[in-house]
Amino acid sequence: MSGLGLGFQSDPSVGSGPFRWSLKPKAGDRLRFLLHRSVMRSSSALRVRGGLTVSRWLQRVVGDYAGPIVAEAAPDVRVSFDGFDRYWMRVFFRGDFYEPELFRMFSRIKRLTAFDLIDGGANIGFWSAVLTSSRFGVKRGVAVEASPTTYQDLARTAVLCGGRFATEHRALSGRPGTIEFEQGVAHASRHIVAPGSTAPAHQRVSVEATTIDALVAKHGLDSRNLLVKLDVEGAELDCVAGGEVAFAAGAVFIYEDHGKEPSSLLTQQLLERGAACWFITDEGTLTHVANAAAASRFKVDTRRGYNFLCVAQAHARDLEHRLFG
Repeated sequence: MSGLGLGFQSDPSVGSGPFRWSLKPKAGDRLRFLLHRSVMRSSSALRVRGGLTVSRWLQRVVGDYAGPIVAEAAPDVRVSFDGFDRYWMRVFFRGDFYEPELFRMFSRIKRLTAFDLIDGGANIGFWSAVLTSSRFGVKRGVAVEASPTTYQDLARTAVLCGGRFATEHRALSGRPGTIEFEQGVAHASRHIVAPGSTAPAHQRVSVEATTIDALVAKHGLDSRNLLVKLDVEGAELDCVAGGEVAFAAGAVFIYEDHGKEPSSLLTQQLLERGAACWFITDEGTLTHVANAAAASRFKVDTRRGYNFLCVAQAHARDLEHRLFG
């Protein structure tokens, strides 16, 4: 199928992305795919938001895809996803720019090939596929996903990318063991079950937990030259605690501090643990934040997750050289 460089401008976090995705359904899904693509193309051409809603209606009429769709942006950037997944339809059908601030920051990092990657809460493996591609050149990566169903797509993505990054069906945490994971909510919001949660038992699954330091040891990663991207729905602080050795050695952590948390408690907690923190601007540059109030000033949309970067204070002074040369 031809590339779908549709573009869709609505707010600073959404716009035509850097990739032109070619979508390849399974043979038996061709008619369903053509109908679906027509819906999304029409809504994008008209700059209206009804495409996602109409697509879900279409799903009820024609049924689910028989198998996952493959999205290809380059010979070495291929991703597996559920065709009617509302979250990923925006990216692959409509052409939204997924986490543009991270793409722009990664594009600015001149020494990216010197870093290893742990992609925590990797979902379908979007960033693992992109960062280990020839365009960015990360040589060693590990993608970690706790959801059993989402992990299936992550594993397929890794195979589509020639197995150049490892995958782990684990939950990142502060210590090894077994945790309960809430599987019933939309995949973008799945998370470790918190104490006192009212999530019904049938929506919970037991998942083996691991730590960043354990993954570093298992996969022979370089603790100092390590990027750890965390999208773990509230478990970020635990993950940093489980990467204490890597953190002290100079690992660079990218984490989300969501707009729905106006106090920026996570950033405050990281600062109290001895981190130096920066906000990643929409242009992909870094702005230092000295306290939670400074972080909160950037978080103007309660619906949006905002990406920040942190390192141990001992490694703050050489961060610019390590990243940008």
